[in-house]
Amino acid sequence: ILPSFPAANANQNSDKAIFFNYINAVENPLSINMYGFKGDYIINERNRLSVLYDYGKNSTPNIGEIAAPLGGGGWPATITTRNARVNWNLMLKPNVNNVAVASFNSWGNGTLPQPTYGGKADWFDYLGLKGFNPRLKTEFPQIVIDMPGELADSYNGGGGEGIDDNHSGEVKDTMTW
Repeated sequence: ILPSFPAANANQNSDKAIFFNYINAVENPLSINMYGFKGDYIINERNRLSVLYDYGKNSTPNIGEIAAPLGGGGWPATITTRNARVNWNLMLKPNVNNVAVASFNSWGNGTLPQPTYGGKADWFDYLGLKGFNPRLKTEFPQIVIDMPGELADSYNGGGGEGIDDNHSGEVKDTMTW
């Protein structure tokens, strides 16, 4: 694994440096696309209808601060949202109002698995790791550095899938008197 670490590029010629360091400035552009619309319709003086829809998609190339495989990142990441709502407001009497609402929300984010990550299709075979059954062979193995009596800090390598997709809907009716 050591050859995968980047070479030191800072404090190399300093007599005050304790360690040689690696410094990298990474720019991760973010693309944001959003739109929406809302419409209101007065059916008559006692009936009103309102409709709302919005959509958003944010994406980034997700470039890691350290190059693959150790740095993670290196594969596109996206967040997508969709929201829809319909309101129906009915005044039954001057002092009695009924509001019916139907809504749907969708939120998803993640990355797709990479067929080769950091130049390797099978990291476990490349590193000579035997007896493991990895979820994805393109995913760089997790490295855990643990001190006795302390919580472990872990790092997951890249190349793997990370998808989260949530949906929710609601229908409700409220009468006010």
